[in-house]
Amino acid sequence: MAGNPISTLSFAPPNTTGITVNDGYPQFEWYNSGSTLTTDHDYGSPGTDTSETFTIKNIGTAPTKVSFDVSITNSDSATFLKGTDNCSGNIIAINDTCTVQIDYIDKFPAGSKLGDATANDPGFGTNPGYQIILRGFK
Repeated sequence: MAGNPISTLSFAPPNTTGITVNDGYPQFEWYNSGSTLTTDHDYGSPGTDTSETFTIKNIGTAPTKVSFDVSITNSDSATFLKGTDNCSGNIIAINDTCTVQIDYIDKFPAGSKLGDATANDPGFGTNPGYQIILRGFK
């Protein structure tokens, strides 16, 4: 009975030069409209509603995922609202930036107003979020 000849095949490992596996995390820095790195922004006492456009830079070792979000928390009867948001839901590459406008609504009662904005990517599970403190005064 004729059979198939048995042959021995050998394979070389693939060339992986230039291929990197990115297992890092995004990290963020906040810059105000004057391009100054900041962790605290004071709107002051403008007497009227005002806004600030912030630039968020991904200084981490991985791009964001589509779960990337900028959220705002208010306290002390403050009203900080997200305006134009070019960050949330977008993939921000390493060393790339996006912008988000945060409005301060100057309303009663009188006194100090406090809030914060957080850049976070929950798609990474361990991402701590990166905050900027927001202040105003009525």
